[in-house]
Amino acid sequence: MKPALKVLLTAVVALALGVWVFGSWRRSSQQLEARLAREHLKREFLERSFAARELSGEQAKEWREEVRGLARWYADELAAVRSRFPAGLAAPAEAARAAREREKDKEGARAEWQRYAEERFRLLTEGRYEPLASAADHGLHLDLLSLEPAQNPVGGGRAVKVEFALWGAPRRFERDVAPGGGRATLHTVVGLAFKQLDVQILDEKGKTYAEMSGPGEPYQKLGDPERFIEEFPPGILFGTWYLDALPREAARLVLTVPVESHGQAGASAAASFRFDLPVAESWRIAPGEVYQAETREGPR
Repeated sequence: MKPALKVLLTAVVALALGVWVFGSWRRSSQQLEARLAREHLKREFLERSFAARELSGEQAKEWREEVRGLARWYADELAAVRSRFPAGLAAPAEAARAAREREKDKEGARAEWQRYAEERFRLLTEGRYEPLASAADHGLHLDLLSLEPAQNPVGGGRAVKVEFALWGAPRRFERDVAPGGGRATLHTVVGLAFKQLDVQILDEKGKTYAEMSGPGEPYQKLGDPERFIEEFPPGILFGTWYLDALPREAARLVLTVPVESHGQAGASAAASFRFDLPVAESWRIAPGEVYQAETREGPR
């Protein structure tokens, strides 16, 4: 090979390598900047949501307006981050598809949690977050998102599916180091316990027809949505309860949810949320059907 040609070929290879290294560095730099911008956005979301959570339980209308505005702001700012760093963050649909691909060969439960998180993310970022009822106590806000007839996953009977969101749940990150100095695993602990779920059924005269109580821990509880979607706004816990279908006599449904939160040093604070809702026909058992739930009847 002629010396001049050899020098030219070497220069071309060096230039191509330089372009590749520069492109790789630029992509890595954009990814880092995008992640930093996203973390800054999340921190600001927490600060703004704290101001909203100072609203009292009597300001449910104002709370819902603040939450809708906060969700819209977060979605717009997240879109702006993606626009500034097109190579830094995947679009939500792309990220969701990638996550499902990662989970498709794993346990079905994991994939189900992934879908659950995606649905909640869209609910917030697509402007569809519309609580049916809200309650507040000790800086926590509990929103009932929907009550719908469903099949109880435990036992298969008719039930009322209650979807909710809790804003302000305290959490901390713990690092587990594998034996022998292996790779450490970071996981999230939510310092909050649903102590009980009390159900009171009132008839058309406002008198107690039946009362029930049971464990308050939800059938599903998504305390760390960011585990499934990195862009998920922080500080929100989602969950699902299942109630037995209500008797035909039910006119109003009263739900009381006591919750206990735990601080870093072990101190605890008790909060309680109460909802008084008109009963929809779809929540009741069918005409002629026998009410099977265990009840404690009140005075008639």
